[in-house]
Amino acid sequence: MRITSLLVLLSTLFILSSPQVNATRIHYQDVLKQMDNSGRYLITGNERARHSSSANGVSVIDNHTGKQIFHEEYGKNEGRVFNFAMSASGKYFGYWAEKYPRKGFFYVYQRSPLKLLHKIPSPNSWDWDRGAEFSVSEKRLYLQSYTNSLVVDVDSGKTLQLFKRVTPSHDDFKVGAITPDDQKLVVSREKSFNVWDISTGKLLLNTFDRKNSFGRHGWGPIRFNKTGTHYLSAWAGGFVMVNIETGKITYVLEDLASHSDIMADFIADERLPLVTFISGRAGYHDEADAQRLKAPTSGIYLYDIVKKKVVSRLGDKDDNYQEARKKADYLVSEERVEELQAQYAQLNNLQGKEQLEQYALLFTALSNGNTTYVTAINTLLAQTQKGWLKASTEQVALAQKTGNAQHLITLAEQHLLEPQSEISFYQRKVLPAILAIYQQQKDYQGLLAMLTLANLPATIADSVISSAVKYMPESLSLNERLEFVNKFADNPATENVIADIYKEVEKAESIAAYLWFSENLPDSKQAKAAIRNMHQLAFELAESVDTVAAYNDFIIAYPWATQAQEANELARALENDEYSSFFSSDDELSRRLLVRSKQIARKAKQQSYDTVGYLLIIERMNTLLQDNFPGAEATLRYLESEEFKDFHRDFNRAMKSLETRLDDINKSVGKLNSFIQRQSDTMNAHFDKAAQDREMASELTRQHRLWERYLQKQE
Repeated sequence: MRITSLLVLLSTLFILSSPQVNATRIHYQDVLKQMDNSGRYLITGNERARHSSSANGVSVIDNHTGKQIFHEEYGKNEGRVFNFAMSASGKYFGYWAEKYPRKGFFYVYQRSPLKLLHKIPSPNSWDWDRGAEFSVSEKRLYLQSYTNSLVVDVDSGKTLQLFKRVTPSHDDFKVGAITPDDQKLVVSREKSFNVWDISTGKLLLNTFDRKNSFGRHGWGPIRFNKTGTHYLSAWAGGFVMVNIETGKITYVLEDLASHSDIMADFIADERLPLVTFISGRAGYHDEADAQRLKAPTSGIYLYDIVKKKVVSRLGDKDDNYQEARKKADYLVSEERVEELQAQYAQLNNLQGKEQLEQYALLFTALSNGNTTYVTAINTLLAQTQKGWLKASTEQVALAQKTGNAQHLITLAEQHLLEPQSEISFYQRKVLPAILAIYQQQKDYQGLLAMLTLANLPATIADSVISSAVKYMPESLSLNERLEFVNKFADNPATENVIADIYKEVEKAESIAAYLWFSENLPDSKQAKAAIRNMHQLAFELAESVDTVAAYNDFIIAYPWATQAQEANELARALENDEYSSFFSSDDELSRRLLVRSKQIARKAKQQSYDTVGYLLIIERMNTLLQDNFPGAEATLRYLESEEFKDFHRDFNRAMKSLETRLDDINKSVGKLNSFIQRQSDTMNAHFDKAAQDREMASELTRQHRLWERYLQKQE
């Protein structure tokens, strides 16, 4: 795996689980569900149907034991609770409550032993219901309203400062937080953010911009880095990082996932401000959202704000956030580095497949996206990759020595030979070694199996096919060879296989064999020769029968054959003898010839295949009618009829088409598909349905059966 460089590289390891880091303790900015940093203690309440931000009751639960530590519930119209808070260690919790019709209080409790510490009153009945959160130190409590912020001392319950709005109206308070050192209060508002000194109440920073309105989305909880110099805050479509010393926005990501709540949080100090968690709410995610986030589903992600991309997915949206955070912390911790180094040290004690398996496991663990930011892990990753490649090379050499290609194939399929992204090694070393073994063993089946391997370069595939042709067993049937040719038709080496197939067809010296070849390999160099040989054998068969019907069958079935004209002349000579008898009158003979011609014409109209051959025969008989019986009454009537005129028109068109097709066939050196298909359909349909000579049809049927038996016998 290639190791990409960050803009900021750490030279030392870090551990992220320090309580100084203000960890996010809520899910999806839910004011009715918060946990401590460990995820053990949960304060929760069921939201009300009409007021989703409030509940009729509140409970505190120990997630480890399932025990309910605290519970407070109001009956209908008695009151409501909202804005829960749980301190970082779970030592304190609190919630805002209204007991009708009295003014509300924020209740602060100590968890163990359970004790009510303070009831902090609201100055304006409902005004203090916008937010509540303990500071990281658990010594301060922040309460927020639409227009003011309040900082309370947790031990005494006394108000330390009340911070009022100082900017123009329509700039409501959104969210706020106390810095990790308890010295400052940062508040994000509709169009600005403020920083106050808690001890003096002095306004240290006040930014305001009428054009900006991030707050319209509802800013998420503020989370500080370890030193408190920067904070992260999120809204429905992204998050922002701000320098609280200068007020400068150092990073902003908008439209990350529209229609989804985003939660951002530091998981390291300011030396690594590149990584933050992103968690999406169960909401609408379209294709554009998935493209921006590079994560098609809601969940907890580690995000690199320098590269602006997701590093890895740590959990589902409903998974325990604290557990996901612990997982991230552990993956980049010193403890994890030591474990990986120990695992690497053990590799030298292993051999063969077992060693490769452990290399693969270690490489997967090291190349996890959110671990490559640690220098020690980067170094170990490079060492592992180098060692894995060396071990893989040794396995390649061993397989070549023992002639065990299958061993290499098995290792490659299990992704054990090298890092998966190192395709070059697989292609440069593994595949050539497998090919060399099969070539040495003249293993035809092994070569074919090699063609199914993944990531097979075209150059190697060509070599494999050429070798397969070279070592193709003579025992392979024609159909098996044909299957090979069809599968690798684009490879020039298949021409040798086609040549071998044609040699066997020539040995058969059969009309059926040549037809089979032309039908199955119409684009081959031998296709034209196969057609010509088929025509020659068919003509010789017609000559051997030597009847008008036999010649007619040839002309109808093979109208494009160069022998068609000769067959027509031979048939004319036989017909001339038949219709030249002096025992009958010219009128009777002309009528007989005309009736026979019209019978053939009707048969032609009944056929769905090419009728050019029929037209050639009818034209021959019409010519004989005119030559031998020019004065006969039947001849004169026919020559003057519309029927004759229509035939003559059709015949002229057919002859032009025939001339064009013959010219195309003679010029073409390939791509005879259309012609061969037409020839096959015409021949098969005629002898199947309309053969005129039984002897010729019987012989063709016999040849087809013999050829089919020959093919079956080979299988």
